[in-house]
Amino acid sequence: MFGLEPGENTIGKINAALRRLGFKFVFDTNFSADLTILEEATEFLDRLKSGQNLPIFTSCCPAWVKYLETLHPDMLHHLSTCKSPMSMMSSTLIDLMPKYHNVSRENLTIVAIMPCTAKKYEAKREQLYTNGRPDTDIVLTTKELGAMIKGAGIDFKNIEPEQADTPFGEYSGAGTIFGASGGVAEAAVRTAYEYVTGEELKDVDIKEMRGTSNRSKTVELDIKGTKVVVRVVSTMVEAEKALKEIKNGTANFQMLEVMACPGGCINGGGQPNSHNDSSIKGKRACGLYKEDAELPVRKSHMNPSIQKLYSQDFEHPGSHKAHELLHTSYRNKYNGSYRDI
Repeated sequence: MFGLEPGENTIGKINAALRRLGFKFVFDTNFSADLTILEEATEFLDRLKSGQNLPIFTSCCPAWVKYLETLHPDMLHHLSTCKSPMSMMSSTLIDLMPKYHNVSRENLTIVAIMPCTAKKYEAKREQLYTNGRPDTDIVLTTKELGAMIKGAGIDFKNIEPEQADTPFGEYSGAGTIFGASGGVAEAAVRTAYEYVTGEELKDVDIKEMRGTSNRSKTVELDIKGTKVVVRVVSTMVEAEKALKEIKNGTANFQMLEVMACPGGCINGGGQPNSHNDSSIKGKRACGLYKEDAELPVRKSHMNPSIQKLYSQDFEHPGSHKAHELLHTSYRNKYNGSYRDI
């Protein structure tokens, strides 16, 4: 929207522009992507140990969640109970903004900037309300934000970059790659490997999970003798194929990552020029992986702000407090007809 190259990292400019638009605090959803990974990796390992509710389905994509609730409610027990990064961030802010920034919920309006139009639907889910109010008050798409920046006359190309606010603005490379298809699974494996083995995962680049042109990938991993097979798909067409494998007993994977948009959130319906040029999503993905490679911390559980959050507020991944704030539930919304979906 501003003549910059697809995939160029503009988060610092976005932070600065948001403050000029009047936002008091600017945090980064990559922080809560790291939070999501700690909860999801813990949940996955618990299921792997018990052998129950496998394969685990990722739950970050609201279109995918709605698809299951509406068309395949018999598969809902496979969905991770983790909220999406957007919703984890909102519930965390509601709980901790009084402590960290002396702002009560009554004086807090939470606005999420998302590449996804379905996030507007997610914010209205009844499970994501607290005391009759949605945890995320407003959702704007990235395209809507771009229009606001233009309307305000902000020189986005030349604005000086700024950092996000603390403590909810620090993130790892694993949090960064969430936006590309395969990124959630890769981030989860980086943490799960070290949780299982107690050893450092030296090569964190799981390149077999990457790529925006192939809409279905199956990757077998060896976590120190434990074989884990991960299926990564984008589009509901590929998700449906994976579900059929599970239902007919031929599925060989223990984790299923699903993103509704081809290539992932980088190609979301709220993004500018998402579908005009097929090369754009590839360039955007490369931009995420470039930032991941350049960050000093590339594993979610090594994010110092995440470590501090658990030690001071959430105890440990999967704790009672974590489940209260960071997990959700689902509903059978099947209406007996596929025609209206």
